[in-house]
Amino acid sequence: MRVTTTILFLVIYLAGFCQNKSNDSKKEPIIIDEGFIQNGFEIVVKKTSNDSNKIFDWNYIRNRTTLMKDSFNIENLDIYRLQTIPIEFLETYVKEQNIKFGWTSELGIKYPEEFRFYQHKEFPNFYFFSFIHANEYCCRTVYGVSLSKENLNPINIAVLGLTGGDGGWSENDAGYWENDTTLRINKAQYNDESFDDNSTSFEIDTLFAKIQIYNTGIFDFIRLDSVKYIGGQKIK
Repeated sequence: MRVTTTILFLVIYLAGFCQNKSNDSKKEPIIIDEGFIQNGFEIVVKKTSNDSNKIFDWNYIRNRTTLMKDSFNIENLDIYRLQTIPIEFLETYVKEQNIKFGWTSELGIKYPEEFRFYQHKEFPNFYFFSFIHANEYCCRTVYGVSLSKENLNPINIAVLGLTGGDGGWSENDAGYWENDTTLRINKAQYNDESFDDNSTSFEIDTLFAKIQIYNTGIFDFIRLDSVKYIGGQKIK
């Protein structure tokens, strides 16, 4: 009798165990933390539309840039000491964003190794950081970006200045921050399509301007004055 009871108990136990295993295999994955899924012993990353904001928070940007300085001059800057920007970051904050002013209206990210983090500053109503796009055939261009403090979405992107040249054209911009929200910038351009060292038709144009950052994070480019030389003679 005792043997029969033991055998019956084992049959019931094994039947229940198999049923539980069958049910477990049919269970939906259990969300144990936002962004992750548990399915048996396997942990799988769950892709969400907000993943980029969780990875690239303000601390991420701040730790890869330096605090914004008073002066602005990138001609002699060793950009290779700056940290490169990963393609995922560019896709989140740069790709398909309209450039408020400066060339071009949209910035391609085909070659992510050309992008470097530069400087940052936290304002009361928004975050600000800058980055450099350095392509080998032309220029080093500094872009400023304002970000919403609420969700880190871009508010404005604009060209702050550049240095470089192509063919008979070159430009070197320099300036200084008059205050936290006003960048005074001098844009000096040289043009000589003749490629002749003895040419008297070269042009030098200098534009004096300021870039204003409003308390909403919007950028504005304001022309102040300009000077033009042709062949060494001032014409305006």
